[in-house]
Amino acid sequence: MFLECLGRFVCGIAVGATTVAVPLYAREVSSDVLRGRTGVFLDFMLCAGILYAYVARAVLQGVRQFCLACSLVPTVFVLLFSCMPESPVYLYNAGRYERAASALRWLRGRRFNVKNEFDKIEKSKCHDDELFDRSGMMSAENKKFLAKVTMISFGLVFVQRMSGAGGVIQYSPTLFKMSGSTIEPNTACIIVGTFQLVASGVSFMFVDKVGRRTLLLISSAVITTCLVLLVFYFSLIENETQMDSPWRISLLFILCVFISAFRLGLGPIPWFISTELSPALYGGRIQSLAASFSWTLSFIIMKSFKILVEANPVFLWCLFTTFSAAGFLFVLFYVPETNNKSREQIHLDLID
Repeated sequence: MFLECLGRFVCGIAVGATTVAVPLYAREVSSDVLRGRTGVFLDFMLCAGILYAYVARAVLQGVRQFCLACSLVPTVFVLLFSCMPESPVYLYNAGRYERAASALRWLRGRRFNVKNEFDKIEKSKCHDDELFDRSGMMSAENKKFLAKVTMISFGLVFVQRMSGAGGVIQYSPTLFKMSGSTIEPNTACIIVGTFQLVASGVSFMFVDKVGRRTLLLISSAVITTCLVLLVFYFSLIENETQMDSPWRISLLFILCVFISAFRLGLGPIPWFISTELSPALYGGRIQSLAASFSWTLSFIIMKSFKILVEANPVFLWCLFTTFSAAGFLFVLFYVPETNNKSREQIHLDLID
C-alpha cells in the first residue's frame, strides 16, 4: 500500500510538472505559424497515452504487467528527448548565442536564417523590459494587462474543469451502465479513449487554421448542448419515465459527442494559451499557477463526481451546464485570438 501511494504521488508530481514545462518549451521552440499545433500536441499525446493504458489494461493480466507496460513509454521518452536541444529563447536570453543558433538550426534546418529569429527574440525581450519603468516598478496599465492575462488563464482552466469532462471520462463505464448498455467496462473505456484521440487529432489539424478562439467557442457550445441533453435524459430517469432501447442508447452518442467536443477545444487550448498571452518573464509563473489550480479542481471533481451522479445526477448536470454556458460567454467576450500573432500584437489586443 505504501509503495502504491508513493508511486501515485510521484506520478502526480511528474504529470503536473509536464503540464507546466511542455507548453513553455513548445512555445519557445515553435514558429508563430506552428505554435498552435505544438501546443495541442501535449493533449494529443495525453489522449494517446490514456488509450494506450486502456488497451494495456484490457489485454494484460495483473497489475505488475500493466505497470511495466506503462513504464516503457516514459523510458523511451527520456532516451529520445535527451537528444533534443535546449530552448533557443532561453539560451539567447542567457547570452549563449552560439548554442542558441545551433539549437535553431537543429530545429528549423541547417540553412535557417538565425538572425531573423534572433531579432524577434530581442524585440520580444525589449518589449518585456518595457513592462517596467526606470525605477523597476510596473505601471498601472501593465499591472492591469498582467491581471487580465491571469484572469483569462485561470478562467479557461476553470471552464475546462467545470465542464465535467474529467468526471465523464473517468467514470464512463458507470455512465454507460446507466444507459442500459451491456458494453464491458474495458471496452467502454477504449471507445471513450478512441473518440478523445480522434477529436484531439482534428484539433491538431485545425488549431492554426481556424484559430484558438473559434475552436473554444465551438467546443463550449457543443458541450453546453450535450449537457442540456444530459439534464433532460436524467430528468426522465429520475421521474421513472419508461424509455425504449434506442433512447437509452442515445446516452452513448451524447457522451461520445461531449468528449469529442471537449478534446476539440476546451481540452487542449487552456494548457498552452497562457504561454501565448503572457510576457516571457511571467509566462512560467502564470502557467505554474494555472496548472496548480487546474489539478486542484480536477481532484475535487474526481472525488465528488461519482457520489453526485449516483445521488442527484440532474443537479450535477445542471451545475455543469451553468458553468459551461458561462464559459461560452467568457470566451466570447474576454478571450482574444492569438493565432499567428506575436506577443507584442497580443499585448496590444489585450490593452485595447
